[in-house]
Amino acid sequence: MKVIVTGGSGRVAKAVLTTLVERGYEVINLDRRPPVDRPGKFIYMDLRRRDLLQGVMEQAEMMIHMGEIPGARSGVHTEEEVYASNCAVGSLVMQLAAELKYKRVIYTSTIQTYGFQDYGMIPPARLPVDENHPLRPQNTYSLAKVAVENYARYCAEKKGLSVAAFRLPWVMSDQMSDHRFERVDNEKKLDSDLGIYVKDTDVAECFALALEQQRPVFEAYNLSAREAMTSVPLREGIARDFPSYPQLPEGWGKYDTVYRYDKARAHFGWEPKWNFLELFRKKMGRDPKGFGK
Repeated sequence: MKVIVTGGSGRVAKAVLTTLVERGYEVINLDRRPPVDRPGKFIYMDLRRRDLLQGVMEQAEMMIHMGEIPGARSGVHTEEEVYASNCAVGSLVMQLAAELKYKRVIYTSTIQTYGFQDYGMIPPARLPVDENHPLRPQNTYSLAKVAVENYARYCAEKKGLSVAAFRLPWVMSDQMSDHRFERVDNEKKLDSDLGIYVKDTDVAECFALALEQQRPVFEAYNLSAREAMTSVPLREGIARDFPSYPQLPEGWGKYDTVYRYDKARAHFGWEPKWNFLELFRKKMGRDPKGFGK
């Protein structure tokens, strides 16, 4: 089965393409950057061009849409360009997928739709954060993600498109892990983002599961590693360092992520396999020191 991956030359997309090929999919990477060291067929594509995009999309049955400007602070694009481009591309992709009666579309959204993580962030409305947390975007990147999610929901409700939107936190790759051991071990204060992250290979695995277990609606999902990337016990650290944040329930696990992925587990049977603190314990033979001890 053919799957189009827009933005397939990007950092996170490498794991996605690799996983899909390993599972027997034929993948088509649509991007304006030639890929380096990744599988699949590459086609140069300006995703704003319906006249070019439609002909390629007619060759496939499913899509993973990752091809947007990745953030509001690139230094290359103005804020209004980020918003306008990402909304235009996202809505066109969803519209064409609906017209072509695609079996499934995966949309890569962001944790920033909750107003949480990255610049301009505000304290969460409640903890833990699940998919029912109010959407409160604080920058043009997350504003566009909410707009495209809404367009995808419209296409699902009015045109029968099946869409899974994944609100991703910071996505970690193998190259990012080693230098963080010392940083975490000497942490003196809890980070304001509460250590939320997910591994790229776990994202790719869930995307594949979502393609294979289709639901005839629009659904949004959080993904996260099981434990936060922190040495500071979360409940204690929030109370000490961020008293304006809501408090976690009594009995919350010492490092358990506050970004809940129960819905992805229930719908797809997904569990994150990669956990930074497990690697730390294996290497160091202990938990991180915590509070810079």
